[in-house]
Amino acid sequence: MKYLIVLILFLSLSVAVWGAPVEAGAGNELRTYAVYLWPQADQPWQEAIGGEVQWAHWLNPNFGVAAALGVQRWRANYEGDDTYTDPTSGYPIPMHHKVSGYGLNIPMGGSVLGRLPLGPLSLTGELGLRFVPVVSEVKYTVTMPNPLNPMEQVTLEQDVKIRPPIIAVAGVDLEYPLNDMYALYIGGGYQYDLLQPEIEIDLLGSTRTESNQMKAWFARVGCTYRF
Repeated sequence: MKYLIVLILFLSLSVAVWGAPVEAGAGNELRTYAVYLWPQADQPWQEAIGGEVQWAHWLNPNFGVAAALGVQRWRANYEGDDTYTDPTSGYPIPMHHKVSGYGLNIPMGGSVLGRLPLGPLSLTGELGLRFVPVVSEVKYTVTMPNPLNPMEQVTLEQDVKIRPPIIAVAGVDLEYPLNDMYALYIGGGYQYDLLQPEIEIDLLGSTRTESNQMKAWFARVGCTYRF
């Protein structure tokens, strides 16, 4: 289903780009930016940095579409306590959980853009979708009493697999033109999971699957090249 949504997005953008009438003031633009993200506090993700490149096609001075490809490095850091029930004895076993490491996100997708002139400046809004493959270097560690010797503690560590989410992006940027070709901009926005990334952990002979979220506020700074 998630791949179908991404396919529909790209087909819709293609139809918009090639089928819509081109007006005066239209043109192509290369947009690049660096981004810093603040994930939600109730998630194991602490912070993220990255960047994105967009190829934008403006159908007129105020409306355009863009294809986007980026990379982000998300840092995970979470600790907590839980209880595991031994299936043999039925006794509860206290467990200390820790999630740490990094996830390399590769957001790819498209956006619709709107631009509003503000004197010498301009305000550009963006609404987009991103399909985000994740290269996970996240580790899940659990510390618990040794079943054979409860006075000892044992530590188990497993890799965490993260399935790709689909994320909606909304942002606003303030642009300052340097000349007819180049401009600088600063802005921010919010991203939200339309399809939450599930995480898989193989531990104690079973696979544990949980939902995860990558919703976050972000700030970005970048430049544009118009051609």
